[in-house]
Amino acid sequence: MVRAIAAGDESALGQAFDRYGGLVYGLARRVTRDAYLAQDITQEVFAYFWELPDRVDLTKGTLRSYLAVVAHRRLTFAFDRLRPHLVTAPGRPPACSNEAATRWDTRA
Repeated sequence: MVRAIAAGDESALGQAFDRYGGLVYGLARRVTRDAYLAQDITQEVFAYFWELPDRVDLTKGTLRSYLAVVAHRRLTFAFDRLRPHLVTAPGRPPACSNEAATRWDTRA
C-alpha cells in the first residue's frame, strides 16, 4: 500500500483511509473532544502521508503505528498553538492537553 501511494495511486490512499481513518479520527476525537478538530487532524495526517509516503519505514513498525504517531504529533502541534488560548480554573490543567495525548500514546 505504501509503495502504491508513493507511486501516486489515489485508490491506495483511499484504501489506507478506509482501513486507518477511524483509528486516526478516534484518537483525535478522544483527545480533542471536538469532532471538527478531529476531522481536520485526520485530514492533515492523510495529506501528510500522501505528500511524504517515503517517510514510512515499515522496518520500524506498521503503517497503523506510523499513522498513530503522525496523529499524535499533529495533536501536540495543535495543542501547542492553542495552549495560550485555553482558559482553565486556577490549579487545573486544560481538558485537552499534551498529557492526554501522551497518555494515549503509551496505550498504543
